[in-house]
Amino acid sequence: MLVTSLPSLALSIYISVISGSLAVVAIILDTAVAQTINLVNYFVLRTVTRGNVFKYPYGTGKLEDFAGFAYGWSILFVCGIIIYEGIYRFVGPSPQISLGLALVAVIFSLARITFIVGWLRRILSRNPGRSPLLHIYYINCSGIMWYTAGILAAMVIGWFLTGQWGNTIAVAIDLLIAIAYVLYLLVTGAQVIRTNFRALLDLPLSEPDQLAILAVLTSHYDHYANVVNVLTRESGGRKRIEIELSFHPETDAQYLEEFRSRLKEDLEKHFGEIDFTLIARCADKRDLKRPQVSPGGGP
Repeated sequence: MLVTSLPSLALSIYISVISGSLAVVAIILDTAVAQTINLVNYFVLRTVTRGNVFKYPYGTGKLEDFAGFAYGWSILFVCGIIIYEGIYRFVGPSPQISLGLALVAVIFSLARITFIVGWLRRILSRNPGRSPLLHIYYINCSGIMWYTAGILAAMVIGWFLTGQWGNTIAVAIDLLIAIAYVLYLLVTGAQVIRTNFRALLDLPLSEPDQLAILAVLTSHYDHYANVVNVLTRESGGRKRIEIELSFHPETDAQYLEEFRSRLKEDLEKHFGEIDFTLIARCADKRDLKRPQVSPGGGP
């Protein structure tokens, strides 16, 4: 994405200067912001992947959510610049617009983003356990592809109309395209900010969720000695539950794994997919007064 953005950005900047199109300027600003975020992600992910993240792929979720959050705010900043320039052109003297030249930049951008969408779809099909960042890239690039196709269609119509009514219709159509592009970016930016801001927070689970956890533990009260601690949070858009229980000193690993699987299965009936951890501790003398049975119900 970084490599293909360089010629696209250079061509768009050149055409925006000679064509005077605000729609092309909007595409340039959005592309520049996206590639800045991509560049930061590239170097950060290179640092992350120096570790053994293929065997232990934990800890990159916050990076991905933060990248999306930063991109959302950057989109809103771009929208502010385009709105300011649009108002200036509306109230000021009309610039000379060449939609024919602007079409070249849009066609090149559409060809590039179509290639990237196909490439991302191929990666997703080969990697079912996709990362949040890869999923965000695919959704975002797919939206840009269809919207760029709409811009291209509008510019082609405007280009034909300009031959009959001159520069006035070219300025009006270029401004309308820029406004539509801003509205699209505003909606996209707001959704990205909302989604990723919530994902960046570590939120406690609600009281009904806490009670559901206690209900599950109560239903299995005879399989452990005592409850030591229950830690819950919603982080990165996922519910995470850590339960610390004490067991008889002679409890073996097979028993613990069977019990962990049973607990997770019962918890997911209420929560759906969760990140669950069972922490086992050796019971003290007070806990050992209680009888303990296997997960299957036997002694």
